[in-house]
Amino acid sequence: VTKIDVLATFSNLFQTASEPWKNRVLAEFPYLILNAVCEKLRLTGIVRDVASRTAVGVGRKGNRRILVVSVKLKDTLLYWRSS
Repeated sequence: VTKIDVLATFSNLFQTASEPWKNRVLAEFPYLILNAVCEKLRLTGIVRDVASRTAVGVGRKGNRRILVVSVKLKDTLLYWRSS
């Protein structure tokens, strides 16, 4: 199993699992922390651009929960604008 296969499998599982999160009510999280990062990643000896977005919900008592993590192998404007 290659790193690309693992990343592709994770990405597919994430997309399926994240659908309910995308449509849920966020009333239990009065605060959201949003982060977007571009990094370089070496896959099979080739350096590629990787873009990731994360959303963390902060509850009323200060507890934090990761709501979503999204990773793409390309840093494109379309990715950053998509939901």
